[in-house]
Amino acid sequence: TDALVLTTHTQLGWIGQMAERPHECVLHVDDKHKTHHGGWLLITFGTHAVEHRGERSAEGKGHIAHTFRPCIYMFTEQQETTECVQLGFECIKFIARVFYKAELYPGLGCADHCKGTMSAWAKSFPDVRIAGCWPHIAWGLSYGRLIPKTHPRFELVKKEMALLHLAQTDEMFDLMTEALGQV
Repeated sequence: TDALVLTTHTQLGWIGQMAERPHECVLHVDDKHKTHHGGWLLITFGTHAVEHRGERSAEGKGHIAHTFRPCIYMFTEQQETTECVQLGFECIKFIARVFYKAELYPGLGCADHCKGTMSAWAKSFPDVRIAGCWPHIAWGLSYGRLIPKTHPRFELVKKEMALLHLAQTDEMFDLMTEALGQV
């Protein structure tokens, strides 16, 4: 595998936070095909955070924001091969061990379901479930890829999926999907 893996001091801190909270974080891997240079692809490995952002609304209450926190960046000539993605996983686990004397145990994985990522996930984190990638689902919804914009419930479905994304437990998700199924 031809790859260059990079990180910064800030990202080391985020990896430390993930390592200090086993089974409480999401590990997200995603490629950025639009940012390739000379055939090299950028793959990010990171986590998510939900934070309150200042008083920016008209009511002065601020708002909740869901953000992606990249932990390592990988430039590679390979296109998300098993070996390439596994190298990224091993690098982030190595950083947790060396800098924080802890093993990295994500509670959930998040990625598109390409063959290389799925295979690498099974090898590096065999006991951790992998979920779909919400940004890809949201993008597909907003551009009419998952449901046509001409569908009479198009705007409602976008809102319903956003609410479903916020389900806090499996039971809450199941109840919400059952209710949406009835609609």
